[in-house]
Amino acid sequence: MEMLTKCTVEDFHHLGKLEKETRVVFGVPNSGRLLAEVVTLIGPLLDVNSEHRGLLFESEDMVVICARSYDLPKLAERGMADIILTGYDYVVDSGVELEEIYDTGFQQCTIGIVGVKEKERWRQNKSISVATQYPGIACRFFENQDVPNCSLFEVSGAAELYAQANIVDIIVDAYMTGETAKANGLCLLEPILKSSGRIFARPGWRQEDKDIGPVIMRLIS
Repeated sequence: MEMLTKCTVEDFHHLGKLEKETRVVFGVPNSGRLLAEVVTLIGPLLDVNSEHRGLLFESEDMVVICARSYDLPKLAERGMADIILTGYDYVVDSGVELEEIYDTGFQQCTIGIVGVKEKERWRQNKSISVATQYPGIACRFFENQDVPNCSLFEVSGAAELYAQANIVDIIVDAYMTGETAKANGLCLLEPILKSSGRIFARPGWRQEDKDIGPVIMRLIS
């Protein structure tokens, strides 16, 4: 049996028909907290409603591709999308450098340190354990903190469980209304960054032949 090679979005060498697409390719989330707002934004342009299950939609001058919010920054970096709408937190976490075009104000939240009230002095610990679905943000944050030993555990979701069950000391998570945290006996101990759904363009688009400006104006007007 041959060994399988684990690859990520940035490992794609063949970009398929998106590589030579002359229309503007717009990447949007296919699920998650931004989905409802995305449908209201692109629905009038592409006749998409809240019941849609497709992953690719086309119009005369635009192609909309639907992917995971986490993957969208990498898709833009690799040239598979000209512009994307995703959370600022996902872009920061990915480490991809994109040009921010417009803040929609959708789904505003704080990415921060969340835990039980008793952990508010976590900085005084000689070591700290952290669970998060934002490993990039967490790594950069804790590298700049005076904590000699930080054990970081990447989880795919429901990070609150790990703090509530005392599996880890604290978590780095999205904090919006605070209802989920409160329901699990947690609170926001320290903010790291503010996030919201924003439109980003891939670097260098202004120097290229494909004109994405008109599509951007239709989206933000």
